[in-house]
Amino acid sequence: MSEPESAPALSEDSNEESPRALVTIQKIVKLEPIPGKDLIELATVGADGGWRSVVKKKSVRVGSLVAFHEPDTFVPVSGPQARSCYAFLEKDAKECPDEESYTQDPILPGPSRLGPVKRARIRTIKLGGVYSQGLIVTMTDSGLLSGRNWREGEDATEALGVIKYEATPRPSSSSHGPADPRLFPWPELPGVSKTDETRLQSRPGLLNELHGKIVSVTYKIDGMSVTCAKNFDGSTIVASRNREHRRVEGLGPTDLYQRILELNILEKLPPGYAVQGELCGPGIQKNRAGFPSVRLYMFNVFRRWSDSDPFEELDFKNAKGFCADRGLQFVPVVQAGWMLETKEPLSSALLYAEAKGNDPPEKPRHSVKTFVDMATSQKYGNGFPAEGIVVRPETPETSEALKGSRLSVKRISQEWESRT
Repeated sequence: MSEPESAPALSEDSNEESPRALVTIQKIVKLEPIPGKDLIELATVGADGGWRSVVKKKSVRVGSLVAFHEPDTFVPVSGPQARSCYAFLEKDAKECPDEESYTQDPILPGPSRLGPVKRARIRTIKLGGVYSQGLIVTMTDSGLLSGRNWREGEDATEALGVIKYEATPRPSSSSHGPADPRLFPWPELPGVSKTDETRLQSRPGLLNELHGKIVSVTYKIDGMSVTCAKNFDGSTIVASRNREHRRVEGLGPTDLYQRILELNILEKLPPGYAVQGELCGPGIQKNRAGFPSVRLYMFNVFRRWSDSDPFEELDFKNAKGFCADRGLQFVPVVQAGWMLETKEPLSSALLYAEAKGNDPPEKPRHSVKTFVDMATSQKYGNGFPAEGIVVRPETPETSEALKGSRLSVKRISQEWESRT
């Protein structure tokens, strides 16, 4: 299904970097041969085998620490933060006009322009018939060993000058003229935060927090994050992932705001409610799902009792019911009412079998692999791999591992990553 040529392209604005760690210090927990390949092998890093990446044979060993780069990281190949460990990516690097390099000339006044920084995207690819996720760099090659001792789990994103990859350049008022007067900082919405799910592979320990909980699994749709709210005085708020979009006299609405108006989202919201969803369709993030028209799939619903109160998040069933009652589309559900068992059960049958020296019965346990397989199996209606899945308790809970943020994780499909 083709997209209309006239549709204006929308993508996530990204003037602010995600707080999520993109490069972390991880331990090699397993090395496996790749059939028919003598020069490379498959390395697994992190607890529960969160990530698997192809490396040169004998370049790492089990137990050694490495700098693991998640897929969709943007590494500096040239510029002041460039490192030699990224030099092999030169042919795939792209210029970043918003990151021009300067140097102070000792004779001439003012800085001298060296040109834009070049960065390369780290992706999930297939090598030797296996998926290779992200990039593993040894501590020596990364240069991180100079000046400090690193520990497993530490965030090395800033130290290596790495940022999150974006499909379009980040807006920069200094290099691209004045900022759009219709865009403002993200709005004050107490109880409502920006949408940015944590990858399960990055925090496999979150499985322990999900143990014994009733969860829902929904599609992770490839689109643009949107937040809409209505105050009790009837005024409304529209925001993308990092910016509020406002109506300004004498100027037409932004493309995003126009899409929200066309979908009548604001009219469908009662006062005191806020919703978050994924805007997708023609002209948005390449519309890989092949949707024939623009739609907004809701995944969060909030309400409050007055403009001075914080928002409270509705649970899964009430959020789904609210959307049905208001004519809003809820994100497609893969599974609901699912009790997660992420720890091995300690039962009398198991203890009896072990005491007799017999093989114990199969121990049901939901692991990272459970969600790897589930994410990979999801397809859009046109047959293209879905971006992945989101797993969260049906009753909203906070996470200790995520420092009080919503307990919620995503698992991106390896097949989707390898094709985008």
